[in-house]
Amino acid sequence: MFSDAGLEIFDGSQSVWDTDADGERLETSVLLDSGDMLIRDQDGELVWKASDNPIANQNCGSIGAPGLSPPNPPSASPISRGNPPFGQSLDNQGQQSQLGYQQ
Repeated sequence: MFSDAGLEIFDGSQSVWDTDADGERLETSVLLDSGDMLIRDQDGELVWKASDNPIANQNCGSIGAPGLSPPNPPSASPISRGNPPFGQSLDNQGQQSQLGYQQ
């Protein structure tokens, strides 16, 4: 919501962040396709922007988006036959022994 501190984010009734864009005539906030966010006053003048260098096409939250972890950790990949994980061994029939103990 807009306040005397510009755009202000609340957690319940407690302010947790603001733009510090002082002004009583703030009117609109715009999220651009480039990833930047702008706040303009009633005259359409730029009062605040989120970044001087927005990154276009960030695909925020998408699998494989820049800066995000892969969708699954390496340990979540399928185990190939004959290559048990974590030093475990296979019994004579090619079946994995429980907890890595030889049967």
